[in-house]
Amino acid sequence: LRDLLEAEGTLLFLLDERKRELVSRVPGSDTRLTIEVGDGLLGGVVRTGRLARFSRGEAIEVEWDGALGTTTDHALVAPLKNNLS
Repeated sequence: LRDLLEAEGTLLFLLDERKRELVSRVPGSDTRLTIEVGDGLLGGVVRTGRLARFSRGEAIEVEWDGALGTTTDHALVAPLKNNLS
C-alpha cells in the first residue's frame, strides 16, 4: 500500500462495529493497534464516510501518533466500504 501511494508510511484500519474500535497492525511488527472511534480524524471519517486530509497545525487529533510515538505532518484518510453489509 505504501509503494502504491508513494507515501512515507501507511496504516490500514478495520472497524469493529460492535466495539466501536479501529484495529490495525503496526507496520513491520506483530503489534496490534486499537483506537476507539472518537472525535479525531479517524472518528470523523468513520462517522461521515467521507475522505479527510490533515496537515500539521490543524486543530484535529491524529489518534495514531500517540499510539505509535510518531508525529504526522500530512495525512489522507479514506473510508473503504464493503457492499456486503
